[in-house]
This record gives sequence, C-alpha cells and structure tokens, in this order.
Amino acid sequence: MHDTSCDVYVLTLARRERLQHEAANERLARALQRERKATTMTTPDRNETDALRAWIREQIESGRRLRLRAAAFALGMLVLTPVWAVSEYLSSRGWPQRLSANGNSGDWSPWIIWVALAWGFYVALTAVVIHLRRPPVDDREIDRELARLTGRGRRLDARSSR
Repeated sequence: MHDTSCDVYVLTLARRERLQHEAANERLARALQRERKATTMTTPDRNETDALRAWIREQIESGRRLRLRAAAFALGMLVLTPVWAVSEYLSSRGWPQRLSANGNSGDWSPWIIWVALAWGFYVALTAVVIHLRRPPVDDREIDRELARLTGRGRRLDARSSR
C-alpha cells in the first residue's frame, strides 16, 4: 500500500514537471511572437504607411456602409410608417385612441416602435464601432505611453513648463 502512494506521488511530480515545461514553452512561444510583432511594427516607414493606408481604406469603407445603413433605415421607416398607419387605421376603424396590442376597438398596435428601436439601435451600434476603431499603434504612441507609465512623462512636462 505504501508503494502505491509513493508511485502516485512520483507520477504527480512527473506530471507537474511536464506541465511546467509545457507552460515555459508556451511563454517562450508567446514572447517570440510578441518580439516578431514588435520587429514588424518597427520596420521601415513603408510598412507603417501601408498599414495606415489599409486602416484608412477600411475606415472609409466602414463609413460608406454606415451611411448606406442609415439611409436604408430612413427610407425603410418612411415606407413602413405609412403602411403601419394605414393598416392600423383600417383594422381599428378609425384614428387611434391608444397604443395597445389588446385588439380592442380604437387600439393601434405599436409594432412600428419596436421595429424603429431595433433597427435604429443596430445603426447606432455600427456608428459607435466605427468611431471607436483606432488606427494602428506607432512607435511614438508606445514611447509616450511608456513615459507616462514610468513617470518620465511628468518630469519631462515639468521641465518644459519652466
């Protein structure tokens, strides 16, 4: 019985060592990948310019898609609202007395409001995503952030204000 617990302990140690070795390999691989990315970002200006041009092209295309979606929303609501009004007028036999989905006489179903809210939310969310998308990070931004985090930025600001 004692030998079995010793074997389990040895297996546990071997398993732990193997997991630590695998974790070290993963950390090394991630570090190499970060180094490759950093090297790629600091290569000549042509790569930065190309990356910036690609980002600008994507932003322009996103802006066009947003304008198309906003126009579709406006046109769709301009078409749907009269359709809703006519169908509700005919089904309730007159102008609305209240907005309600109960089906009583004089009730107009407010489904158009839910359509407008959902569609408008989608267009607004698209606009927010486009607005929050940032350009690629360049070396100046990295240096500025590094200086800010290490406190050198405050010392440099104090010197320049004298």
